[in-house]
Amino acid sequence: MTEAEIKISVTVAADLLSGIDQEASAAGGSRSAVIERLLRRGVQSERLARLEKSTAEYYDSLTDQEKADDAALAKASARAGRRLTIDHSPERAVHSRSRRAG
Repeated sequence: MTEAEIKISVTVAADLLSGIDQEASAAGGSRSAVIERLLRRGVQSERLARLEKSTAEYYDSLTDQEKADDAALAKASARAGRRLTIDHSPERAVHSRSRRAG
């Protein structure tokens, strides 16, 4: 156990503990490692769900004008993005810029 880890005691259903033990045995690890991995995954999933919910609430709260402004910005950004030459070799990017300028 490292400094950042804290030992706790929890009560779980027998069938859940059996599943944890099976996972630990299959992975060649410990109960603690399995429980920590599952808890991390669960916490990450909960955070993602909260983020998705708050993002949806934000977009649902926009006025019609704000939605129109957002759509216009997205359209302009997409147009500008299509003009980027970051995926081309430097020689090709320079050549394509000089053709457009002429």
